[in-house]
Amino acid sequence: MGKVISLFENLLGSGPVAPRDIAADDFDPVPAGKYKARIIDGNLTESAGGTPTYKVTFEITEGEHAGRWLWYDIWLTEGAHRYAKRDLEKLGITSEGQLSDPLTRGYLCEVRGVVRRDDDGNEWSREKWFRVIGEESDPTADPAFSEPPSPPSTSQENVPAPASEEVRHV
Repeated sequence: MGKVISLFENLLGSGPVAPRDIAADDFDPVPAGKYKARIIDGNLTESAGGTPTYKVTFEITEGEHAGRWLWYDIWLTEGAHRYAKRDLEKLGITSEGQLSDPLTRGYLCEVRGVVRRDDDGNEWSREKWFRVIGEESDPTADPAFSEPPSPPSTSQENVPAPASEEVRHV
């Protein structure tokens, strides 16, 4: 319990505070426009009112908003059937059974973000449409890491001799 209390003392300011401990700013909505993004999640869910939807999460990959997320709802209703079929097919989902499966391919997309505003003036980012422009070669790979190095050769002919020692053949 002491660690938790110490953490909260530091967070709330009664303990020592480093500059990195200053609270982060709230995010403003991503400005309306076209962005390059990758799909990081897709899942079957429901709206607060119970309407079934397939929610797709995009991460912007380029520009000043790289790392920010946008969401797109594919509504699964009779009225939206044609649009749902179109968008789900972009993701390789062609049967009802696939809706509960996780996306196994990392899709690269062009998305159009918009800003929505409710009656109280609250704003948030949404995606209006998306177009698949490619696939990541390995969606689970971390792009910060390159391929692992090859193991060293065990053959003596490929091992360079030390510069300061004389080479002796056995």
